[in-house]
Amino acid sequence: MHRPDPEASPVQGGHGTGGSRLPLVLALALALAATATWRPLPTGIWHDDGVYLLIGKALAAGEGLVYAGVPGDLPAAKFPPLYPLVLAPFWLIGDDLAAGSGWVAALNVLFMSAAAAVFCRFLMRSGWSAATAGVTTLAAWSSPVLWRLTAIPLSEPLFLLLVWLGVATFPGAEGGQESRTTRPWWFVLAFGAAYLTRTAGVALLGAGVVAALARKRLRDGGTILVGGLLFVVPWAWWSASATASIPEPLRDILGSYGDWLGPQILADPARYAGIAAGNAWQLAIGLYEGLVPAGYALPGLPWILGPLVGLAVVRGLPGTWRLSPICVLYPLAHLALLVLWPYRSVRLLAPALPFVALMAAVGLRAVVLSLAGRSRARGAALVLATALGLQLVAVSAWTLASGRHLAGYEVRARTLVRAVEAIEATAPRSAVVGAPELWAALHLHTGRLAAPSARFLPLAPPGQAGGTPGQQVELWRAAGLDHLLVEHGGNVHGPALDALEAECGAEAIRVLASFPGPGYLVRLNLPTGCDISP
Repeated sequence: MHRPDPEASPVQGGHGTGGSRLPLVLALALALAATATWRPLPTGIWHDDGVYLLIGKALAAGEGLVYAGVPGDLPAAKFPPLYPLVLAPFWLIGDDLAAGSGWVAALNVLFMSAAAAVFCRFLMRSGWSAATAGVTTLAAWSSPVLWRLTAIPLSEPLFLLLVWLGVATFPGAEGGQESRTTRPWWFVLAFGAAYLTRTAGVALLGAGVVAALARKRLRDGGTILVGGLLFVVPWAWWSASATASIPEPLRDILGSYGDWLGPQILADPARYAGIAAGNAWQLAIGLYEGLVPAGYALPGLPWILGPLVGLAVVRGLPGTWRLSPICVLYPLAHLALLVLWPYRSVRLLAPALPFVALMAAVGLRAVVLSLAGRSRARGAALVLATALGLQLVAVSAWTLASGRHLAGYEVRARTLVRAVEAIEATAPRSAVVGAPELWAALHLHTGRLAAPSARFLPLAPPGQAGGTPGQQVELWRAAGLDHLLVEHGGNVHGPALDALEAECGAEAIRVLASFPGPGYLVRLNLPTGCDISP
């Protein structure tokens, strides 16, 4: 007979009528708070958000899984289809809704709040009291890193919801008890949806198989593996096949991950190993910043909180494993993927943050329980843990209310607005405009055809991640670009434009507009026979 683990299941009971409504109440509270702190932002400012909308636009128009607005109707081989499919109805409602971020942001807030509700319900069904589950949920889901992802059309909120549905339906979840909702095929369906939202969801499949085997559920492990592959194999096959029809210079931006990452690793394995080692350190810093946001009134307090949270996480690992092995295995698998991934962004850490916060909560409670019989020490520990938790929530709330978490978005939004104004004033409607990151946004906001103008070569030597001058000019020709938005003060395209002017003459480029950012819009004239060496 299953016996609830005293460390993994804090304070049994408390599931009365009020407790059963707690996940919904918390979800509504989080949604209202996010709505109150929402700020309007143009779509496309973070690259992927604009690309998701382009694919959704194509799906809504019945064009299939392609990049709308990109010359050549190229297949959308890089981005899984589920999130664009969710966005497609916004194009059916009206183009203005799809090009603005209000309704889409509301949808992402709904996804994130629902994920928090599933998290809370999972804890309560595992034996946690309503009070403990509620406090833990607030602490785990108050990070500005999470809510920053709801401001624009990014897939992480939906992905987080699906991952936690997978955790909640994992066989043997809910304190090891069986129910109609904890069956391997429910987990497989949640995984499949997560994988078709973000390919990084493959970590959930690996974690599920290992967790089932760890609990000696061989049949469940086999079911999860076979069922999961029914989702992985078709998408991987189609993505690889579709990538073959994309012009080679555009494949690392628009094609499947395997098509470009593998060759880059094989070309310089030593550099890749160095990047992976650096990623591990950056992940530790990212987790710290995600769990202990800046902005405390007392100087140095984050440096006290950080080690305390870290120790709590380590202390909570055994209890979290007993709660459900997948709550340990999934974040470890996800973080392992990020160590191997040659691109760093705190955004990619978001799926792991609630799991790490859960480990910290389990660890803090284990410390309190270890002080049984020492009432004063236990009381002091409870007060300290509560105070630290409230500090985290309060600082996160202040960050969200002040809009500090959106500062990076707002900088890029100003650049986009100036770029759109310059294009509308100088570029004909027939123009094909390229940009390193804002290309999807340029189609969304100007209606011009657009395409990426830089390569994605994260393993290239310093200064060449966007491609050498020859590689960039080759891409411009392949995409049919005749206008170029130069972002970041020319850091990406400056050398290529200089080489083009030197080789092909001053008539090859003409600056049409410049604006703070700094950035400028260039008219390209790529004469036949004038090539730049790689």
